[in-house]
Amino acid sequence: MTKPPGPRLGDDQTLNRNSTTRLRSAEMRAHPSTIPARDARQSTRRPKIANATRKRPHMPEVCGTSTSAASGSRHRTEPLRAAQRSRPITAEGGIGLRIKLGSTPTTLIKDIRAIASICEHVAPHPDLAFVEHITAVKDRSLLDTELDATLGRPVDGRILTAVPFSQSTDLSRSTACAIKIGPCSPLLRDEFSLDYVLERARVIKAGERVKALRQGTVELFRDKLTARTPLAPRVSSLEALSTESAVKWIEATFSLDSRTFCLLDGEWYELGAGYLRDVNETVAPLFTNSSSVDLPRWPLVEKLNKKGIPVMRPMDEGDYNELAAKARPGWVCMDKKNVRNPFRTSNKVEICDLFTDDDTLVFVKPAHASGPLSHLYNQARVSVELLFESADVRAEFARSVHVNSDASRSIPGNFTPRRIVFTILLKDGADLTPDSLFPFSAVTLAQTAKALAARGVTVEVIGIGIEPTQKTMLDTAA
Repeated sequence: MTKPPGPRLGDDQTLNRNSTTRLRSAEMRAHPSTIPARDARQSTRRPKIANATRKRPHMPEVCGTSTSAASGSRHRTEPLRAAQRSRPITAEGGIGLRIKLGSTPTTLIKDIRAIASICEHVAPHPDLAFVEHITAVKDRSLLDTELDATLGRPVDGRILTAVPFSQSTDLSRSTACAIKIGPCSPLLRDEFSLDYVLERARVIKAGERVKALRQGTVELFRDKLTARTPLAPRVSSLEALSTESAVKWIEATFSLDSRTFCLLDGEWYELGAGYLRDVNETVAPLFTNSSSVDLPRWPLVEKLNKKGIPVMRPMDEGDYNELAAKARPGWVCMDKKNVRNPFRTSNKVEICDLFTDDDTLVFVKPAHASGPLSHLYNQARVSVELLFESADVRAEFARSVHVNSDASRSIPGNFTPRRIVFTILLKDGADLTPDSLFPFSAVTLAQTAKALAARGVTVEVIGIGIEPTQKTMLDTAA
C-alpha cells in the first residue's frame, strides 16, 4: 500500500496558539540583551511541570531545547551558544514535529516571531485537530511494566496487529517476512503472525519481554521469482525490503484509572476522554444494520492447526473475494488487480477487493479484532484519492474492471466512486460494532470518513457473518 496522502500525527500545522507564551519566552532566552537584566535572568529559569511524565505535542521547546518525537527525551543546551552555531537549530516537539530555526540570534528571533504569529492568528487545519488531544508519554516505565505482564498472560484481546508506518508501502509488495524475537533464529513466514510474536514473548523472562520486542525485528521480503522450483530455494530468491522493530507491529490499549493509553508504532500515547467520545460519535453512524451491499456469509474450511490437527477455520481472504464475486451478478473480483501509482512509480495500488454492480468499492478484511483495520482505512483513502486525482489511474482501473469481468462490465474512463464499504470478519465471528475498534483504528476511520465525505463519497462499515450452521464448528474447533 502507498503512504496515505493525508496527515500524520505531529504535522507542523498542529502548532497551537497556546504555544505563543512559550515561544515569546524562548525569544527572550535567545537574545537576553533585548530585555532588562532582571527579566533575562528570570526567563532562563525552567518552569515547574505538574506532570513530568507527559509532553504536549503542540508545544515544542525551541531555542536550544530539543524534544525527541521518538523517545520523548529532551536535551538542554545554552541558548546563546546554540543560536550562534553555524548550522540551523532543529527543534523537535510532540509527535513528529520537526522544524529548523535560524543559526544566529537575529534569524532565530525572526523565526520564533513568525511561529508565534501563526500560533496566535492561524487556526489548525481541521484534519490535524486530533493531535491536540493526543499526548506522547515521556516516562513509559509504568506502561511497559503493564505491557510486560500482559505479554506473560494468555491472550486477552488487548494486543493486536498493527502496520508500522515506515513499512506500510513495502507491505503491499512483500511476499514474506522474517520475525525474530529473543535469541532464537528468525522465523520466515508468508505474512506477519501476531500469534507467533505473542508466543515467543510469553516464554521470555518477566521484565524482559517488552525489551525483547523492542530489540526484536520484522523484516519484509519480496520474492524475485514468479515460480518456485526444487532447484531454486526460496531464501536465495528473496530480496530484502525493510526492517523494523517488532514492537512497532503491535498495538495495545490500557486503561489506568480514568485515563486511556495506546501503544502505536512503538511509542505510548494518552488519548483525551472527550476526544474519544467525539470520535465514537463520528464513527457510530457508519455502522449500519441495513447495508447497501449484500455480501455472502464467510464459509469455514478445514485447515490444520499448529499441532497438525484438522480444524474448521474461515477460508482465505482471496478465496472469499472470488466466491463473493461469483455469487453476485455484476460483481467483479479486483483483489490483487493492482494499478500503477503515478506518484510513486515503484509502487502499485489495489483499488478495492470487490467492485459491485452499482459501482461501489468494497474492501474486505478478516481481522483479529481491529489491529490491521487502520491500514485498511488508509488503503481505501489512498485508492479513492488516486481515482479523483489521476486520469491515468481512472483509465487503468476502467480497463481492469472490463478485463477481470470477462468483458461483461464497462465503466467510464472518468469514473470516480460515490460509496465505499468496509466489510470485516472479526475473530470467531464476533459482531462488529464501534466498540470493537481500538482507539487508533477509530481515529483513522473517523479521519478517513471525513476526508472522503469532503469528496462526496459515503462510507459504510459492516460485519461479515459466518454460516450459522458452521459457527458451532468454529467455536468448538481445537
